[in-house]
Amino acid sequence: MKYFIFSDIHGEYDKLMKSLDAAGFDLTNPNHTLVSLGDPFDRGKQSLEMLKFIMSAPRRIIILGNHDWRLSNLTRGTPYSMDWPISKVDVQNGLDKTLESFGCRHNDRIEAELYEWRKAKTEARHLFDAYVREAAVGLELGDYLMVHGWVPVRVDGYRVDNADAWYRASWANTQIYVQSDRYFPHLKTLVIGHWWAYDLRRIMEPNKYKNRRDNSIYYCPIRPFIAIDGCTNSHGGKANVLVIETDETPNPIKIKLPA
Repeated sequence: MKYFIFSDIHGEYDKLMKSLDAAGFDLTNPNHTLVSLGDPFDRGKQSLEMLKFIMSAPRRIIILGNHDWRLSNLTRGTPYSMDWPISKVDVQNGLDKTLESFGCRHNDRIEAELYEWRKAKTEARHLFDAYVREAAVGLELGDYLMVHGWVPVRVDGYRVDNADAWYRASWANTQIYVQSDRYFPHLKTLVIGHWWAYDLRRIMEPNKYKNRRDNSIYYCPIRPFIAIDGCTNSHGGKANVLVIETDETPNPIKIKLPA
């Protein structure tokens, strides 16, 4: 089986399609599986196209990103210890663009768009609810452990069924974690999105990458992680697709989300 893995596309559907085509992905091939490490929405203008594409894939694995989780929390009113009331931070993160892509009427107040979304009985709302219900928080695949931001670091073991801990991990300060061996207790190679690959390059190998902005996939030679966030929605960004071919059985890490 070939796994085609991407993350943090942020509404740039066209860029992802080009990258998947270049990687040889075929939606009809029974040996091809699509893996999203989260955040296909927000910022860009094609969040609905991203949602429909992911949910149309017959073989797919969905990992929740911090943006996905945030929208789910706001939609359902689910309390988490680190959540905040709807604010301009959500506009800066592009939530308004997602809601409008999903069919909500443009309004200068994001609270009004969110109110409309909460009541919606549209195809987009049904698809998003199904997306969240299906999603995992991580994926074990042979020697790889795939997550959005990081694994929970304040609890004993990453298989913990603790929604709050995993939500915090999706917002991880990845640039701090990659610099210490203490955050790599799992004996697997982490595959992560969330934090720009070019920035992690500069942190891990400053002499080599200090003056370079390389958005391609970063295979870190110092600690066991692969960073795939290509800064897709920014100028010069790209939609990275990591391809892993293996006969290992995938093991999604599922947790119980608050109702």
